[in-house]
Amino acid sequence: MLGEREVAATSAPTPEQDAYWRAGAIADFVTPFDPAAACGHVFDELVDDETRVAVPVIGQDGRVLGLVERHKLILQFAKRFVRELFEKRPITFMMDRSPPVVDAWTPVERLSDHVANARANDQLGDLVVTRDGQYLGVASALSLLKRLHELSDRRLVEATEARAEAERANLAKSELLANMSHELRTPLNAIIGFSEVMRDELFGQLGNPRYRDYAGDINYSGGLLLDLINDILDLSKAEAGRLELVDEVVDLEECARVGTRLMRERAARARVALDHRSLARVPPLRADRRRLQQIVLNLLSNAIKFTPPGGSVVAFTTRAPNGGARLIVEDTGIGIAAEDIPRVLQPFGQASIVSQPQREGTGLGLPIVVKLARAHGGDMKLISTPGFGTTVMVDLPPHRLVA
Repeated sequence: MLGEREVAATSAPTPEQDAYWRAGAIADFVTPFDPAAACGHVFDELVDDETRVAVPVIGQDGRVLGLVERHKLILQFAKRFVRELFEKRPITFMMDRSPPVVDAWTPVERLSDHVANARANDQLGDLVVTRDGQYLGVASALSLLKRLHELSDRRLVEATEARAEAERANLAKSELLANMSHELRTPLNAIIGFSEVMRDELFGQLGNPRYRDYAGDINYSGGLLLDLINDILDLSKAEAGRLELVDEVVDLEECARVGTRLMRERAARARVALDHRSLARVPPLRADRRRLQQIVLNLLSNAIKFTPPGGSVVAFTTRAPNGGARLIVEDTGIGIAAEDIPRVLQPFGQASIVSQPQREGTGLGLPIVVKLARAHGGDMKLISTPGFGTTVMVDLPPHRLVA
């Protein structure tokens, strides 16, 4: 706060810092008064020169002793007997003894409170600017206000340019990922296909059983890598705004039923009970069948992955509160801490779970579900409690329902 004490100067400016945005840049040198100058003399000078709105009183050592504001002094002299009483006395009797003093290198943005207080108190709010403790000039509240306005405009332009640059960089990243993913899928499909032929010994025995095991490992690893590439491709398309939906009439309950059937073997291997239930009849939807099925599979896969043996995963279909359709996937898994929920909804984000072993996955399942749901005009909501499980709800809007 500005007041009796001088605002501390900031550290010495670096070459990168712009002096234009410092207090010294808005200071105009005004010939100061000597502390011995008579009040009557000062009054006459201020009356004769209307440009001198505020004049500092400076001591022999160059330090600021006070400030005389023109309008205040004229108002004082307009009172009865004031001139007779103070005309010959030194100006120190009528000056402001604690004017706001700022160092020349003080950023103008730090002085915004002074402008606000000056306007609230209906005062001019002039500032005395010093450099190394020596008088430099006077900065008016008006000049400070103009410079703050310029700074605000500059910050707005910089923020707009930074956002545009970030959007361009994000788009370039998404396009690069999309192109890379497309180029990688072709050879990877060949690896998966040939390893499957070798694993199943379609053209005869390999000779050593270990070769068949290796071929199985290659096929399994290739499948995981292909899933990852497909996820990256879908996410990059969504972020680049190139995710196109092919709408057709789809039964949400049937999608949930198919999803549980496709995931039943994985759930059995994890010793997790998997089921599907319909809480309320949902009319057919106009949606992208493949993307809707992908939402179901991603949610079920994620729930099974983080549910310990003996737990359960259930997919529900029902009506949303807004009249649309709702898909719910509920598990009795390890859950997610509240502070980790924003992280798991970001691409490649995973909750840090110390007590659980490292699990397969890249953290793309839930972000893709969010993107696909929003592409349909809906959204996803996640509710979780560590140790008690997670519930994920995907809502699709009412206008997607087919009467």
